[in-house]
Amino acid sequence: MRYELEVCVPSAEGAMVAQKGGACRVELCAALAIGGITPSMACIERACELTDLDVYVLVRPREGHFVYAKVEVEEMCRDIKMARKLGVDGFVFGALTLQGAYDYEANSRLLEAADGLPCTFHRAFDVARQPNELLEVLIEQGFRRVLTSGCAASVVEGLPLLRELTVQAAGRIGVQCGGGVTPENIESLARFTGARMFHGSFRSTVPSPLLFDRKEIDMGANPDGSLYVTSLEKVSKASHILSNFFS
Repeated sequence: MRYELEVCVPSAEGAMVAQKGGACRVELCAALAIGGITPSMACIERACELTDLDVYVLVRPREGHFVYAKVEVEEMCRDIKMARKLGVDGFVFGALTLQGAYDYEANSRLLEAADGLPCTFHRAFDVARQPNELLEVLIEQGFRRVLTSGCAASVVEGLPLLRELTVQAAGRIGVQCGGGVTPENIESLARFTGARMFHGSFRSTVPSPLLFDRKEIDMGANPDGSLYVTSLEKVSKASHILSNFFS
């Protein structure tokens, strides 16, 4: 493997843009403005139909913390089973205990529901306790990758731990650098950490096209009605930089 560029996309259209820009995989989600939640089944189906990329699906039933009630875990398992029937290639999820440790019961159920498809433990890792110990647990439990900013606000602040985790993993699990990855910092990130897996939304903001609007009414995380979309320019630039760096 030379390198992997995964793009977090909010739509089937975003998946098409990611493919055109040179990504090898997408993480499909909804509601990027709140950190991403599980996309609709129709969105998943279209992304699989319209691209040749590996499509990984984010399994997160709501925004907020990563401690899930039993009813939420059951919902997540059902989402996984339904998405499998649509031809997805993998899943992205992560559950923690109240103490910020790995939730064996919840994650085991989710891994079982995935039925052997590769799974990535997402950035719940970054708010968990003892990241080095948790990395060993993820390896033991069979996760294919871990998505992390190095337990920091962004990969830039998390560089030292990202490098440490990459060395610790030693190929037993993929350490996927994510959280503030941009075309401007991706080469220095690769150079400093030794990592070969990178994840970003590479998004741009599109203003609302509405000619009439009631601006005093807030309809969500983007009250001005703007949307986050996948930027072909940013994905292409990041892909080109990595291709040159690893050539």
